[in-house]
Amino acid sequence: MSSALFKVQLWPCLVLHNILPVPVSLEPPGMVATSILMPGCSIQLTKARLGSMFLQLQLMDYQCRDWVCGKSIEANPPELSVWTFESQGDLINGPLYLDLGMHVARTKCTLSLSIYCPFWMVNKTGHMLTYRVSLK
Repeated sequence: MSSALFKVQLWPCLVLHNILPVPVSLEPPGMVATSILMPGCSIQLTKARLGSMFLQLQLMDYQCRDWVCGKSIEANPPELSVWTFESQGDLINGPLYLDLGMHVARTKCTLSLSIYCPFWMVNKTGHMLTYRVSLK
C-alpha cells in the first residue's frame, strides 16, 4: 500500500488592512454580521468575488460623525485610488466629505487592500481645527 503526500495552500482572495488610527466597520460579503476592523488590523474576505463585489466601509464616530463609502471591487483595480467618505452635515452646509487613500497590492492569488490617510494630524489643542483652501 502506498500513500501520497499532498500540500494544500488556501489563500484568501481579498484581504483588507486598516492603517488608519480609527476603527473601520464593514459587512463582509456572504456574512450577515458587521465586522469592526480595529486600527492596524486586517481581515480576510474569503467569500469576495473580484469584479462583481461591492464593499461598503464606515468610519464610526470620527469627529462625532459616521462616514460611509462604498465601491465596487474590480478584478484589476489601480494600485492607488481615492475613496471619498460622506457624512451627514448640518442643514446649512450640507454633507461633508473625507478623502482617504486605498493602496492595492497583489501577492500570489490574494488582492490586498490597505486603507490609509497620507497624513494624519493629531489635535491636542482642545479646539476644532478647520482646513480650507486658500483664496489666492
